This record gives sequence, C-alpha cells and structure tokens, in this order.
Amino acid sequence: MLQCRFVVRRVSLQADIHSRILANAMENGIRYIYWQHDDMWLGYLEEFPDYWTQGETLEELQDNLRDLHSDVTGGEIPNVRRVAELQLP
Repeated sequence: MLQCRFVVRRVSLQADIHSRILANAMENGIRYIYWQHDDMWLGYLEEFPDYWTQGETLEELQDNLRDLHSDVTGGEIPNVRRVAELQLP
C-alpha cells in the first residue's frame, strides 16, 4: 500500500513540474532553430536538439514545436537528452 501512495505522489509531482515548465515557457518563450528546406519549414528546440519537427508553414512549425516541447518536458518521450549550460568559476 505504501508503494502505491509513493507512485501517486510521484505522478502528481511530475504533473505539477510539467505544468510549471509549460507556464514558464509560455510566459517567457523558448528559443528554437528553424530553416526552410524546399517547401517545408524544419526546426528544433534549442534545449532539445535531438528532436526535430516540421511544418508546411512557419506557423504550423511553431505549433508543432509547442507540441514537441510538451512531449519532451511531459515525459511522453523517454530518455530525453538536453542541452544545458555549466557555469565555470
């Protein structure tokens, strides 16, 4: 029974963290890299360069990048690799 409570609390904590990340991203914006290739727009989130998406228009690409951000920060994609910055003395 104790193990089951731990799992529920962990899931609730993850959902809370995910919603805070999304709120912060929507409020502050996130950086992304994009380019046009033939008739498609391609791009990825700067923090998650391994995960690319595309769109027929720049607006569709931005919508897909928002969905991608939700997936990589919400646990939908396992073992996500991130880019971070390390402060040196």
